[in-house]
Formats: sequence, structure tokens, C-alpha cells
Amino acid sequence: MLVSARPIACWRFDEADGATTLESASGKSNAISYVFNIAKYKPSTDPVRRAGIAGNGLLFDGYSTWVTHKLDDFDTPQKALTIAAWVAPRTFEDGIGGQLSAIVNQHDRLAEQGFILGTYSHGAWSLQVGVGHAWLEIWSEEARLPRHQWAFVVATFDSHAGVMRLYLDGEAVAQQSFRPGLQIQPAAKDVLIGKHNKAMRFAGAFEANMFNGIIDELQIYDIAWTAAEVKAAYLDYLRPHDGQKPAADTRPRRSFYDGDKYRPQYHFLPPHHWMNEPHALLHFKGKYHITYQHNAHGPFWHNITWGHAVSDDLLRWEDLPDAIITEKDTVAPSGIWSGSATLDADDNPVFFFTAGNYAMSPNQMTGLARSTYAQDGDLKLRNWIVHDKPVTVLDRDIEICGNKLMPQEFRDPFVWREQDFWCQIVGAGVQNIGGAALLYTSTDLENWQYQGPLLVGDQERYPLNSMMWELPVFLPLGGGKHIFLFSPWWSPGQMSSHFLKYVPYHIGVWDVDTLTFTPDDEKPQIFDYGEHFTGPSGTVDEQGRAIVLNIAQMKRDPQISYDSGWDGNAGLPIVLFTHEDGQLGLKPIPELESLRGEHLIDLADVTIDDANRRLRDVHGKMLEIQLRVRVPDGACCGVSFFRSGDGTEETTIYYDSRHRTFNIDRDRSSLNATVHQRGIQGGPLDLPDGCLWLRVYLDHSMIEAYANELKSITSRVYPARDDSNGLRLRSTDHNLQIEKLDVWQMHSAYNLADMGAPHQTRLPR
Repeated sequence: MLVSARPIACWRFDEADGATTLESASGKSNAISYVFNIAKYKPSTDPVRRAGIAGNGLLFDGYSTWVTHKLDDFDTPQKALTIAAWVAPRTFEDGIGGQLSAIVNQHDRLAEQGFILGTYSHGAWSLQVGVGHAWLEIWSEEARLPRHQWAFVVATFDSHAGVMRLYLDGEAVAQQSFRPGLQIQPAAKDVLIGKHNKAMRFAGAFEANMFNGIIDELQIYDIAWTAAEVKAAYLDYLRPHDGQKPAADTRPRRSFYDGDKYRPQYHFLPPHHWMNEPHALLHFKGKYHITYQHNAHGPFWHNITWGHAVSDDLLRWEDLPDAIITEKDTVAPSGIWSGSATLDADDNPVFFFTAGNYAMSPNQMTGLARSTYAQDGDLKLRNWIVHDKPVTVLDRDIEICGNKLMPQEFRDPFVWREQDFWCQIVGAGVQNIGGAALLYTSTDLENWQYQGPLLVGDQERYPLNSMMWELPVFLPLGGGKHIFLFSPWWSPGQMSSHFLKYVPYHIGVWDVDTLTFTPDDEKPQIFDYGEHFTGPSGTVDEQGRAIVLNIAQMKRDPQISYDSGWDGNAGLPIVLFTHEDGQLGLKPIPELESLRGEHLIDLADVTIDDANRRLRDVHGKMLEIQLRVRVPDGACCGVSFFRSGDGTEETTIYYDSRHRTFNIDRDRSSLNATVHQRGIQGGPLDLPDGCLWLRVYLDHSMIEAYANELKSITSRVYPARDDSNGLRLRSTDHNLQIEKLDVWQMHSAYNLADMGAPHQTRLPR
């Protein structure tokens, strides 16, 4: 460093490990708060270090990481202040509560005391100070901070000259004058790094206004650096890197969660934090692409972008940078919500998404993004250009059956190609009637004409139709049939959550000439009886298969999400088709067989007692189970899993031949009183010959069961006991004969060295 003065506080973050960092001016060790210092659902791990601009830097996860430097060890500069730091932000909050996400602060805004340096939405950043009777602010709105890159930020306050300045990478980017002689008034607060000292409470268990990314070489001075000193310091830091800024490793690691007892390992999930619906599923030149609603700031709903991953087989996913992010002065400054993918006239990929803009009304519209594949040939489709205008906007004058559309509910476009034009359906609601899918057509993907509703629901006759439809999906099934799926939506508090947990569908005939869809039955149907299959997304892949994914809802207390550090994963990809009798068929993709490990059980024509004796030595939380059995009239039969040694915890999937229903019993799934997952869910399943073919997939907290390729149950359980990993067949008929029973261990779909290998007990030979 070429600055002659010594800092009054300095954090270099060069420690290799441990939950403290040295503040070198005072010689004091400062505590690093981090959710996994004392982890609840995985082994404890230290706060994360990454290569810094000099030595190590400290990675702040965006919601649980901060450093505390005690008030008694710090003298607040009053006449002059310089804060200098290297930062590599991963993402930016959108100014929750109108407050900065703090890089460093010791302030009391109400008392107009102290200082805060922090970031704001879209990479804006600011220094703010309290001078006792006024609050002074200086902003860098034009020279914004980049994501995932190092930036050298310097902020100065000079009482004598009456000026505040901001510098980015050695250059002055903002200046604000004030009356000379004003001085910073000390705030009786600890110095916090990475956390606002009066953060907004958010999403139940969380606090907002946190920095997300790496901080290194943070220094505070009681002088105001000159422009020459700023430039010299910047160049001095770059000298070991041949005068160039090094790459910043801001990537999340799946290994953060090694050993998490509830985190799936062969279902799709983001590398960290929160996801909601997967969407825009696309099969392009042999590679599958998935995007998803993602909050990189923490395991809660907010700061939505489009996460992106690519796979050769719909199972083994490679994480890529976000495909689309919110940016200032674009079509979507307030959020990137769900949508779909298709190909343009030149067979290049395009995304359609819900563009959020809270400054407009309606605040939701359809946006378009085009891949740069035609220019760069990148099969991973890492680069997208967002069209500068919305392509579909809600027309308030539309009436359906004499009723207006709901004014703010217009989202989740699903687009497909028909011959020489494209169709788009958008989820909406008709006041006093129910949910609707609005149909538009286009010949160029940018200009769309409204054609009327594809389908309108009647929520009075069929409450499952709800007041508005989200995430409409429309796919060909073959045999002249199409399927239309949607997620019901009500305004908060209007309808019991009982109706929110299913995905209804209609099978019918699509007439492309008249642009009409005629359902076979006006009553919506359901194929998944669990309460966790929601948010459908679908595509037709290059093999001609109708593939559907869902978001497997966690349905757990926000505090558990906070303590876990992640929330949300997709269900297994399934293939939809029609059986010979016209019934809807569904089955997991056959590629799942490639994740099978050891064949733990392979039995045929045995009694249920014999089968259970063989199952005593089989334990696991990552299993595939297949059972074929003829269930006598009046009997129940199924399988219990995640079972403790004494049976106090277990979950059971079973068929009830008396009532002809397919069910899951979660009455004893968890001894944890805070987990609200009690009772039986299920629905009709008619097996005329009584032969049950059951396939069950277990993946830590995930359960997916498929009965005769007719109905499914997607559910979650959170057993409290570590030994709740046993299996047992269950039947009310003790003389039951098992035709076939197979159990395989399942491997992780991710890097085993990074995720931790699954543990299963081998069956004795």
C-alpha cells in the first residue's frame, strides 16, 4: 500500500479456516457468524474462504454470514473517513425497506449518526453518514458494481473540504458537496461487516440487507484519501496479478451441504439457496436445458432470476450462470418469473418469461429472450439477449362471458410452434368465473394477436379450478390427444390451502385450424395425490416424449430452511402418454436406471413374511423399490420406508382394494413436532384385476411413488431419527404372496466427491 497513514481498522481475511477473523489494527479476533458454524442438519463447517485479491477473502452467503467488531475496539472517524475494500458481489438485493445491503456499517439512521457503505438494487452503491442533524448520501448510479467480478470500491468523507467521493477501480465516479465543517457523529453500535445493523425482517426467519459475495482487504481510515492515493492503491493491488484483475471465484459449491440429512442427491436442485418452479425445459441438439426461479441471496422467496443448468440425460446436471437476471431499465427490473422455451424460425432457442416491473400496472407481462447460439455456437446456451420491449401485455378490455379479467394476474407464458406460426398461452383469471388460459398467436415471436381463451374454468362448480391459473402447460400425447395442465391460484386467505396442493389437467382434442381445445371432460382431473407436486413445466423432447417436471414443495418452517441453507428441488422427470383405453399414463424416465447401484433385493414368488425377513438387513435413504403383488378384495398392501428400528417413525405407501384408492400415510413420518405433515393423502385408483405394480423412489426427504403407470404420489417427509432408514412390506392379509420385489440403491446424480456418497447397508449373500 502506498498510503502513508495507518488504518484505524483493517480486515484482510487471510485465515485458512476457523470462525474468527483478525482485525489487525486492534489485534482483536472478530467472530464470523455463519449458519453452519453450529449446523443442525449436517456436520458443522467453518465460514467459507476463497482466493482474494491478496491472500484469502471471506465469502458472505447473502443471509447468514457477517463479522462483528465490538464498539469498544473502534473509534469512529469524525472529521475524515476513507473506506476501501475489494468486493466481488454475486447478486444484489432490490433495496428491501429502502435500505442498503451493508458492506460495512456502524450507524443509527434515526439518530443521524455513524456511517454505512453498501450496495443497492442492480449494482448501485452508496456511502451514507450521519452528522447529528442531517443524513448525507452519495450514490454511484451509473458506475455500477459488476456481478461475479472483483471491484475496488473506495468511499471518502472530508469535513474540511465539505465533499464526499466514490471511486471504482481507481477512478472517481461520484462526488457530493456539503457544508464544510460538518462531522460524522459516532453511533453507539458495533461495526458489522456484511450485515445491516438494523436489517429488515423478511420471510419469517430471515433478515435482509445482507451482502452476498466475497469481501477482501477491507480498511477504514480517519483521513480522506486523495484521487492519487486511490489510484496508487488500486495499481499496487494489481501488481502481483500482472496489472489485471484476477477472476473472482464466487461459485457456490454443492459440497457446502455434504451430509445434509434431508437434501436430495438424484433430484434436480440448485447448487445453493432457494428455487421454485423449474421451467423452460428444452431439448436442443441432444442437450436438455432447465431453468428455474432462483434466489441466490438465501433460502427464501425473493430476488428472482432464472437459474440455468444443462444435462445429457435429464438427471446429471451441470450448473451454469443465471440465464436471465433483473437489470435496470429493461423489460424486467423487478423480477424474472416463470415461462417456457421454444425454437424460432431458424431453429434457435428462445425463452418466454414473465417480466416483472413494479413501476407499471399491470406489473406482469411477457418478455422474450433469444439465445446467442447462432453467433457463438455454444451448445450450453450460456448467453441470452433480452428483447427491449414486452411482447404480450394484459388488455384490460378483454371480456370473457361478460366478465373482465383479473387486473394484476397475467403470467407464465407457455409457447409452442404450429407449422408456420407460434401459439402462446398465458395464465390469467376471469372475475367471478375462474382461472383461464389466454391464447395468442404470432408469426414472428414478437408481435402477438389475442385469439380468445384456450380454456376457462368454473370455480363454483369445480373449486379446484381456482380463481386464476398459473403455469399452464399444453403438450401432445399422441393418438390425436393433447393434455392441458395448470397450477391453481387464489389470493392469500381466500381459499383453503387444501386446494393448492394439486396440479389439475384436462385431456382433449386440439384443432389447430380453429385454434380450439375441446376437453374430453369438463371436470378437471388429478394424477398426483401427494401434496407436494406443483408448478408443472413440460416439453416434447427430440425423442417425441412429452416430459413434465414439477417443483416438489418443501412445506417446512422457514427456520428449518434458514438452518439448512437451501430450499426447493424438482421432482423426477416423468413421461406422459395415453394407455390403450384412453387413460392418462405416466412413468419416470427410463434414464433413471442408469443411477441404480447395487441390487439389494431380488425376490420372486415369496410370502410377505419371507420378504420382510430379507428386508431386515436393508437400510437406505436413496433407494428404488419395485413391488408386484395381487391384492385380494378388501385388503390393503404396500411398503413402509424411512422406518426406525422400533417403528415409531415410518411412512407408508399402499393400495386399498376395498375403497380402490392409492394412498400415503404420513401419520408417523416424523417425531419432530414442528414438522406439519400428518395424516393420509390419496385418491381413486381402479385396478380391475387387483394386480398392483408399485415403483417407489426415495431420496432423503423426497418420496415419489407410481402405481401401474396410472397415478403417482409425490411427497416429502422429515424423519427426526437417524436410524429411520428401514424397509418393511405391509398388508392386512398375512398370507399375501409377493410376485416380485426389487430394491436398488441409488447413486447421486452429482459429483460423488462433492456431494458425499450415498450410504446403504449391503444385503448378506
